[in-house]
Amino acid sequence: MNLDIRTEHIDMRPEWHRLIDAWVERCQRYHPSVAGLDIKVRQRDDRRRPGAEVEAVASTGRRRLRAATKAPLVRVALHDVLGALEDELLVHEAVSRAA
Repeated sequence: MNLDIRTEHIDMRPEWHRLIDAWVERCQRYHPSVAGLDIKVRQRDDRRRPGAEVEAVASTGRRRLRAATKAPLVRVALHDVLGALEDELLVHEAVSRAA
């Protein structure tokens, strides 16, 4: 699987990398059709509303499945966005099997 992680206004922490790597390992086991994963982690620099924004896009066949979220902490945003992307993958696979 091709994995691309980009950050804006923040340095990547090892614990975030471990979280992403664990998700990718599970994804390869349960969703072998996923060929690529792009993740963008952005720290908001708004002093009134600090926090993180995370976007994840999985490439599977001709489809690109996307999930995005905002949260006060990057760790929370990563958990949320990867969970949402997992849900998108499950729906995509169910629809593909039904077709």
